[in-house]
Amino acid sequence: MFFDDLEAVDETALRRIAENQVAENLTLEFKRELSLDTKEEKREAAKDISAMANTVGGQILYGVAEKKLADGSKVASAIMQLTDGAVDSQLADVLANGVHPRVYPTMRKVAIAKGGFVLIVQVRRSYADLHMVIGYETFRYYKRDAKGTVPMTEPEVRQEYERIALAKVSLDTKLSEVIEAEARVRGALDESIIVVPWYSSPTFLDPRTIEPLGQRLRTEVLVGLNDSVRFGDLRLMADGYRKTTLNKPVQTADVYIAVLRTGVMHLSDRDALRWSSENQDLMVFYSVPAIIRIVELLMVARYVCKYVNYWAPVRLAYFLRPTKPFVIDPTPWNDPPMVQPLLLRATPVDVRFDETKSIGRATKEILDQIFQAAGRAESPYFDADGVMVEAHRQHFPEPIVRRLL
Repeated sequence: MFFDDLEAVDETALRRIAENQVAENLTLEFKRELSLDTKEEKREAAKDISAMANTVGGQILYGVAEKKLADGSKVASAIMQLTDGAVDSQLADVLANGVHPRVYPTMRKVAIAKGGFVLIVQVRRSYADLHMVIGYETFRYYKRDAKGTVPMTEPEVRQEYERIALAKVSLDTKLSEVIEAEARVRGALDESIIVVPWYSSPTFLDPRTIEPLGQRLRTEVLVGLNDSVRFGDLRLMADGYRKTTLNKPVQTADVYIAVLRTGVMHLSDRDALRWSSENQDLMVFYSVPAIIRIVELLMVARYVCKYVNYWAPVRLAYFLRPTKPFVIDPTPWNDPPMVQPLLLRATPVDVRFDETKSIGRATKEILDQIFQAAGRAESPYFDADGVMVEAHRQHFPEPIVRRLL
């Protein structure tokens, strides 16, 4: 990406692009304006952004004029700020209605002193999808090349789908092996929540560059959460950060946390299942604390991924290991169906942190599977988009609610 950190971009950086006549390339494009009033304008925006997602990703700067040089190349020439403050939300609607599968770019408005702004649209490569423009009277796939945005040919589309299919098989096998190996670290305890980057590596994270991680998580990521203290004394070890409560062995500690050099993250709690106060042969699963733990780990994972500039998806896995029959969230008025002891291995969920509501959707998918094991269609806490239902927000800390809206 031309700009590694969108939050650090200001007017000076944008004017430097124009002064230096930075050239457009495969991953960088300049647009004088962004108007979405007509069908043609909407189609062009959908084409440009889906093409970047289908190729190697990139950034489009709307509000930066370009000019053509004698050799045919295009370079930035001047700042031509936008003035319609709603154009970013309009663009999101255009993509939602006109591209399938949906593309979720990151957008940032950079204010200009004379008024208005430049809109930077950052598009990540879609490793496991191919995006078609399906609206505005076109049904085509597009890609980026030296000429800009161009239609994909039928052989190119077929070849890309073959690549995606082969990559998914190989990737699923690799991720399953990593997840199962990490789950065995706490194989006898109640619960394991594991996050694995799709493209992890032995050097995904250099722990020394992010030290002290526990303090950073408490003061920058998990502020306002009572449980943030348990992340406070993560110990730097040869393979990353690990912690067990009271320095007990991994297999017997009440809580186990790992943020490893490979990018694997693991939060395990032996208090996920509690003995029923009324029936010693029965256990209880309380879903509110489970949701908080899942969201906490995803918040940590998002921070670590952003820190190492990783924006491909991660995979979220959830294991529940009851030793007795258990019930979910029992109350005096509602006795839910009983679930017999089994290793409840939820189907893993893939999460993209650059997509809006991704944490809520992933948490909902995991919780729904737990409730379905008890014979319920879904958990009651989320709507279809993974947004927390208003009636249940009072049960959660405010930072968790914020993440699930």
